[in-house]
Amino acid sequence: MLTPGLAPDMLPLVSVIAIGYDRIDLLKRTIISFLDTTTYPRKSLELILCDDGSPASAQRQMRLLPFDLFLMSAENRGIGHNTNKGIRAATGAYLLHLQDDWECGGPPDFIDVALDL
Repeated sequence: MLTPGLAPDMLPLVSVIAIGYDRIDLLKRTIISFLDTTTYPRKSLELILCDDGSPASAQRQMRLLPFDLFLMSAENRGIGHNTNKGIRAATGAYLLHLQDDWECGGPPDFIDVALDL
C-alpha cells in the first residue's frame, strides 16, 4: 500500500471534484460520506466544489461545507462545463470525481489502493 510507506507530507495530492446544482442536502451527504469513508489524510486532499448556477441561497449554504475551493457559476452551463472548470482548477497529481447525489461507501483505503495501481 502507498500510504503506510510514506509520511503524510509526502503523499500525492488528490483533487476531489464534486459537481452539483441546487441539491444542498444531497451534496452535504456526498461530501460527509466521502470524508467519513476515506482514510487518506485530509491534508493530502484538495476538495473542490463546482456549482452550476444554483440560486444564491443554495450557494451560500454550499459555502458552509468543508471544501477548499468553491467554483460557483452565475448560470447553468451544463454538466460538461461544470466538470471541466473543476478539472482546470485542480492542482492535485490525481483527480477523483464525485456528483452531488452520490453516497460514498466501501473500503476506507480505496484511494490508497487506486494510487497503488
